[in-house]
Amino acid sequence: MIYRFGECELDLARGELRRGGESVALQPKPLALLVYLIEERHRVISKDELLERIWAEVAVTESSLTRAVSVMRKALGDRRDKSFIRSYARRGYRFVGAVSEAGGDEASQSPTPESFIGREDALSTTARLPSASRSSPDNVRAGRTTARSRSWWRGFRRES
Repeated sequence: MIYRFGECELDLARGELRRGGESVALQPKPLALLVYLIEERHRVISKDELLERIWAEVAVTESSLTRAVSVMRKALGDRRDKSFIRSYARRGYRFVGAVSEAGGDEASQSPTPESFIGREDALSTTARLPSASRSSPDNVRAGRTTARSRSWWRGFRRES
């Protein structure tokens, strides 16, 4: 299944977001959040529901959701005058962009948002994204990650 909206395409089979034909690196949680918001675009989704659905396996605060939405908006190229994600104060979020779907029969075999979480192939393209606790902007631009992020990833892979 491929969702098209604005100049963006979200390919579920590949777990890839493209904007203007170019692949955009997006971390697994913001990617899973985007998939869920698009699939449930007919309604406002509460922050609690998003936290339960996307971060089911860990205890996180609302700031994790806020950061994921910010990363997702940046990847989509959202601006104040053109936004795909609408925030509803103290309620939640909703995907408001016009979406077209391609892929027909593959829809029943589409991965769920959870299937993007922990995927090595998806993470290999997103491991160089900045994270306040795992890498500095200089390391990201140079293609290096910090020892802390490598250690975190090794521990994550052992748990899977």
